[in-house]
Amino acid sequence: VMMGLTPKETRAKLSSVIEFAELEEFVDLKLKNYSSGMQVRLAFSVMLEADADVLLIDEVLAVGDAAFQQKCADAFHQMKIEGKTIILVTHDMAAAEAYCDRAMLLADGDIQFLGSPAEAGHEYLKLNFEGGVGEAGAGGGESDGVKLLSCRLEDESGAETMTVDNREEIRVKVEMELQRDADAVHIGFTFASADDLGVFEFGEMVTKEGGFDLRAGKRVSLTATVENRFAAGRYFVHCGIHSPSGIALYVHKALTFVVFGSKDTRGVMSLDRRVEVEIEDGQK
Repeated sequence: VMMGLTPKETRAKLSSVIEFAELEEFVDLKLKNYSSGMQVRLAFSVMLEADADVLLIDEVLAVGDAAFQQKCADAFHQMKIEGKTIILVTHDMAAAEAYCDRAMLLADGDIQFLGSPAEAGHEYLKLNFEGGVGEAGAGGGESDGVKLLSCRLEDESGAETMTVDNREEIRVKVEMELQRDADAVHIGFTFASADDLGVFEFGEMVTKEGGFDLRAGKRVSLTATVENRFAAGRYFVHCGIHSPSGIALYVHKALTFVVFGSKDTRGVMSLDRRVEVEIEDGQK
């Protein structure tokens, strides 16, 4: 019996199942000898032919080549048009947004979010990245003239975090303690990608002339807010502290963080763009 069908109904639908799954050449092959991809193709085809009113689909929309995936997508859309109730279990947030009207995010058996697929996808990415960032970088360092107490990423409330939404600004806070009097201290940052490619640098000069007390024993705190144009992924921040009085400290990977979001782009930057196209006659 195939998913509630009688043997007679199953035999009547067999050819349609094999045809949709594109397994005509393997119809005499034992099921145990099918590859995992062939088995999923067959299962999806059986599901379609069962003609159930309620369908529970677990990670089967990305099977096979591009042409077969499109055929599955077309069939999925047709089921929606016919008013069938479909529960899609997936880690593919793009699929959830494309096919679902409502989404539930589950983690450790508990409901974390219930609402629109777009927001569920956003929370899914946030939850996954927060759980997989790992330990931060060195975070501290010391030279003869200065001690780096901390280098951290903060959220809007000032709490330490290791992740940032690609819709939010990046806030980096550095705290250091001077061990030598200085007239000026330059604090520099280099943002690097996961493979340690430098993608952005900036710095700030803190001076005695600017009204800052830079005597030995003073603690200096600097917070930099950076426009977030980074694509989703892991990044590092290298921190360097220098002064004309001989203070020199460089901390490689003082901070590591993850940008999460649903923007699909290659490279490390996600930039706004405007495209214009003009067409002219080829012959004059």
